Amino acid sequence: MLKRTFIICLVILISNYLNNRTLAQSRPSYHFAEMDYYTNFLFLETPSVYYQYAITLVKDKQYTKALARLERAMNLGYTDFKQLINEEAFHPLQADPKWGKIIQQLAINRDKLSSLKNFDVISSDVINFSIAAKKVNEPGFRKSLFMNYILPGSNGLKAFYTIRIFDPSNLAIAIEENPDLYNMLGSNLASIQSMKPAITSAMMKMKSIFNATVFPKVYFVVGINNTGGTVANEGLLLGIERQFIKDSSGKYQMKSTENIVPIVVHELVHFQQDYGPESNSLLKLAIKEGSADFICELLVGKTTYDNLKYFGEQNWNMISLEFKKDLSSNPINRWFYNGKGTSTWPGDLGYYIGYRISKAYYEKSSNKMQAIIDLLTTKDPTVILSMSEL
Repeated sequence: MLKRTFIICLVILISNYLNNRTLAQSRPSYHFAEMDYYTNFLFLETPSVYYQYAITLVKDKQYTKALARLERAMNLGYTDFKQLINEEAFHPLQADPKWGKIIQQLAINRDKLSSLKNFDVISSDVINFSIAAKKVNEPGFRKSLFMNYILPGSNGLKAFYTIRIFDPSNLAIAIEENPDLYNMLGSNLASIQSMKPAITSAMMKMKSIFNATVFPKVYFVVGINNTGGTVANEGLLLGIERQFIKDSSGKYQMKSTENIVPIVVHELVHFQQDYGPESNSLLKLAIKEGSADFICELLVGKTTYDNLKYFGEQNWNMISLEFKKDLSSNPINRWFYNGKGTSTWPGDLGYYIGYRISKAYYEKSSNKMQAIIDLLTTKDPTVILSMSEL
């Protein structure tokens, strides 16, 4: 009886939350007030939400509550050891006896990732979305999306929601803006699952060149057409709507396996990387993205930015000089996340230059296994750049 009452109350709370929010007229930026943002998402019960809320509490000097939230994150399966250790906000907690227990549980969780048995390709969220999206023309569609797609979703979808979707209104708007695309998504589940052998093979190859490889789950989810792939503690998150292109007749078709698998492998490499505390460094970001593309090429023969290779090779002297000039000022948006760009300066050139640096470093290294370790874990990217001799 108590459990039933709790569920009814939760549904009422969520219903009020959805009904009281103003329909978004435009998609919000990725910046949110920390306290409100993570408090609102605690009901999703994912490891990442509790982890992030613990950071908020520490910054507010609520150490006891922060430890409790961290314990909850660990009990839910939090696995990102490097993020926890590198998070400076948690330094005040490390003298508490509970910190040791948190680390112990984290080690147990992380150990599970070392087995390929942990790996899976999960597409159940696409099924739930297809069912929920059929009500696009009915009253309360936004609420229906949340109740029938987000709330019963996988941990991967819930993590994706908090970092890329933000609000069911944004998803409703995306569907209304491009119904032809979103109507296609549920018809390709067999194609998604058919990729599992190729992804599994790439993961095994990754293990052969980097012994510390861990095997996260891969989640195909539906978002607001703003992310092809990203990583979270919960695993590798792929926005399925970004894996479609229009054919010559104007109809949407899913990309081929050989074009989607590199995106998964690129994110798999990111999941292994550990460069220490985050920093606003152009060189560090170039090594991070470029090494992911280079190692992806080693594993599956393609990168996620093969389209930049011709321009990069033809204009290498110019872009390498420009990159070195910019290292002191760190204009990230000149090299990354800057759209399609122009014919004289394509977008995301930082991926290509990081790829060239990483490839050169690997080729000049006599110990290839150590070179991979260096590319994935360097704390000083200037060493990688210097030894690449570019």
